[in-house]
Amino acid sequence: MTPEALQQAVENVGIAAIGVAFFAGLLFSFNPVALASIPVSLAYVTKAREKKQAVLFGGMFILGMLLIHAAMGFVAGLGGLWVASLLGRGWGLVLGPFLILLGLM
Repeated sequence: MTPEALQQAVENVGIAAIGVAFFAGLLFSFNPVALASIPVSLAYVTKAREKKQAVLFGGMFILGMLLIHAAMGFVAGLGGLWVASLLGRGWGLVLGPFLILLGLM
């Protein structure tokens, strides 16, 4: 499948592509560091508070994490568009496997 065909498929699907991207991001956000640090941070934010206030603070903590992750994803997407426009699409064939290898290391 060529990059143009993939782009056209995502553009034609519309809102379903957003859902797939959301669930893919959710799946890939589960890692040992996040799974260990979120309960500790959430416990710190909600400790020694009334139940109503703890739920409010916990909800704000989770909303803040979601917004920051969405903003970082948006910035990463813009960075990818910038690199693609600067270097062209052919570099993705070289850099893609290299970056996957670095990620596995």
